[in-house]
Amino acid sequence: MSEIWEDKILAGCLRDLDNIERCREANIERTHFRDGIFRVIYEFALRYSKEERELLTSDALQMKLRRAGQNPDKYLTSYSRLLSTTCSKGEFSSALSQMKEQRILREVEDAVENTISRIEKKEPAEEIAKDFRRKALEVGRSSGVSYSEEGYIRDSTDDRFREIEEKQLNPHLSEGLLSPWTKFNQATNGLGDAELVVMIADPGQGKTTWMLSYAEEACTKYGKHGVFFSYEMPKKRLELRVDTRVVNRLFPDRGITYRKIKDGRLTSDELKCYKEALDYQKSLEGSLYVVDDPSMTVPDIQAKLEQLKDQQKVDFAVIDYIGLLPGAAEGWNIVNALTAQLYVIGRETKVPIITAAQRNPEGNVGLSYLIKAHGSLILQLLQTEDQRVLNEIEQDFIKAREGPRVRWSCITNFDCMAIEDLQDIAIGEEDETETSS
Repeated sequence: MSEIWEDKILAGCLRDLDNIERCREANIERTHFRDGIFRVIYEFALRYSKEERELLTSDALQMKLRRAGQNPDKYLTSYSRLLSTTCSKGEFSSALSQMKEQRILREVEDAVENTISRIEKKEPAEEIAKDFRRKALEVGRSSGVSYSEEGYIRDSTDDRFREIEEKQLNPHLSEGLLSPWTKFNQATNGLGDAELVVMIADPGQGKTTWMLSYAEEACTKYGKHGVFFSYEMPKKRLELRVDTRVVNRLFPDRGITYRKIKDGRLTSDELKCYKEALDYQKSLEGSLYVVDDPSMTVPDIQAKLEQLKDQQKVDFAVIDYIGLLPGAAEGWNIVNALTAQLYVIGRETKVPIITAAQRNPEGNVGLSYLIKAHGSLILQLLQTEDQRVLNEIEQDFIKAREGPRVRWSCITNFDCMAIEDLQDIAIGEEDETETSS
């Protein structure tokens, strides 16, 4: 009486499915695979081994099929032919590996051939490039390019202890991506890999300024490398806003506003300061890379991030902002789904992602349940009418997965593209008074 392990059935299917010659040798028609015959056999074998605690035999298979009301003849024929092949566990692993490699190459070949065909048809180059990038990402996913980590916790205890020891000797190693705000950094110790930060605000409250403040300071002060996906404004305008922040940090008393830089209304002294700010940016170790393409979908963002990571260092990504992503205008359900996708991108690329969303029509984030679920850190900008007159605004943590929830006041200066801690400004004034006295 013949016996067969379930892994032998599966290995035979995998091995023979893409090997016409072996199928012919075993007298197996490729229609068996299309009809799912071997799949049924595999499922029966697996179920039988679990229920009966023994291997599936041809007699047992026949009995099971009849009880299920199925004609066993075509299954038994395929079963007996499959028995004529041999498969060790080494061959099983090899078959899996070969199948994976063949499938990857076949999918890549199909993508390339399709792209060449579209080029020959003289289709728009940008559309071809976008579709090819999207297909490349799909091939990577389907080929089992895994972003996951797995294993027993006990197996990595020594590694974890060494990491703690190293952090004690070098405390800066424990810091994540630091922000311009003291309370923020005290509560989070900076953003870690794969964290998703979503800032909620009303229109005109400073979403872009907030994100730009974070990104620019991370690059110019801490030497980080970031990617800024700009959906709200062209790259040129974003660059001028960065210039405004830098020149005002270097020359805080000159009052060089964004409007002056944008319109070119600078005095000779201001122009000299601006040139020094530009030279300063050239000398920095960190850098902010801007992607200005409002048609990019979330898969496009991931493909771009992975491409840039292959070419350069990427410490964080900013997406300005969720509500401007393609499809977001269809409603909050789409915004929720897009947030979930951004969360997955952060996990897979291991890059912190900073983004923002408009407050929903009810004036809160109650409907945005997926934003609250997927964000590692959710905060909102709050401003009363009195605070608006005083150029004050509050940052309030709604959710902090890795630390305490905090709330603190800031001062806004949108002319200089700045949102700064009130406490920091007060301390600076006190120091200046003490020095003068």
